[in-house]
Amino acid sequence: MKRILIATDGSTGAHAAVLDGLDLALATDTPVTFIHVRHPIPLLGSPFYERRLSKQFKRAWAALDEAMAEAERLGVEAEEDIAEGDVVEEIVRAAIFRDAAVIVVGSRGLGVVSGALIGSVSKALVELSPVPVLVVKSEAPVEAATV
Repeated sequence: MKRILIATDGSTGAHAAVLDGLDLALATDTPVTFIHVRHPIPLLGSPFYERRLSKQFKRAWAALDEAMAEAERLGVEAEEDIAEGDVVEEIVRAAIFRDAAVIVVGSRGLGVVSGALIGSVSKALVELSPVPVLVVKSEAPVEAATV
């Protein structure tokens, strides 16, 4: 494989994607690129724009730092990137630019109705990406049955 692109936003689903993506990288001796996509900020005025931008970058670096630490712990060659724009478009663009063999992304597990109403990044990637997409479902905690 050439490279694995792993999308992360720091969520539980993204963490599962990071772990499975790194397992795939170890099994195939393939380097990875972690990508975080931030949304554009509408012009709100200087202090508001700067505050929002700072929060976005703080969240992006936290997600990427966690992913990079896990890659380093496992001995996987990794790099990181932050993009701005539509999440699906930017992930596809990064995969093409970096000549990725596969995109690894988490699933929030919204279900059919919720997913249809608010959309799904993983679903859109599967439908639109010219690169194969591995969608990783995070394990939901099992609730105890009540009698």
